[in-house]
This record gives sequence, C-alpha cells and structure tokens, in this order.
Amino acid sequence: MAALVGFLAVALPAILRIGWVAPSFLLSREGVSHIVENLQFLPSCFLLLVAGLFFGATHPRRAWGLAFFMVVPFLAAMALDIVMSPKSHNLWPLELLVYCILLLPALIGAFLGSVLRKRTRRNTRA
Repeated sequence: MAALVGFLAVALPAILRIGWVAPSFLLSREGVSHIVENLQFLPSCFLLLVAGLFFGATHPRRAWGLAFFMVVPFLAAMALDIVMSPKSHNLWPLELLVYCILLLPALIGAFLGSVLRKRTRRNTRA
C-alpha cells in the first residue's frame, strides 16, 4: 500500500501536467524526470508529506518502514533500468540522491503523524 501511495505521489503531478496515462514504468520515469528537469519538488513533496502523516497516524510503530516503502518503487525501477541498459544510468548516484531527498518529506510526515497519534491518545486517556 505504501509503495503504491508513494508511486502516485510522485507520478500524479506528472499525470496532471502531461495529461496522459502511460505504462507504470514510463510513468515513474516521467514523474521523476518531471521533478528533476523542472525542479518542481513541491507537489510531490507535499503529497509524500501528507501520505507520511497518514501512515504515521494510522501505523505509528511501522511509520518509518512505510515511509521508506513509498520510495521503493523508484529504487526498483532504477535498478531494473540499470540492469536493462547499463549505460543509461551513468549518473545513478545523483538519481539516488533525488530519491533520498524525496524520502525526507515522507519520513518527516511519518514522524509528525506518529507524534500526533501519541499526543491525541495521551490526551484522551487523561
């Protein structure tokens, strides 16, 4: 579930921008290139933050793992693309850095969601 939500958080701004639906592998590439080429991190970061908040509030003990799994589809697509055409990813460390940057809003959201969940539980018990 978290992987699907993470995929949609990054691919949805690209879908809205280009207005067409492509196969998921091309769509993940289009979503990431939309972020990298146009430096439009805000829509994807906002969606990842909201998704992190949701997973942190609903699953506070597993929030960190769920936040990580939001970026896993892109890491898998990158690894598959490297295997399929090794010369196409000569700057894979920079691509990995972009995925780490995309992971930050999900982690921050997961942390805030788990803190909010704990505080609301503590206030309802008192």
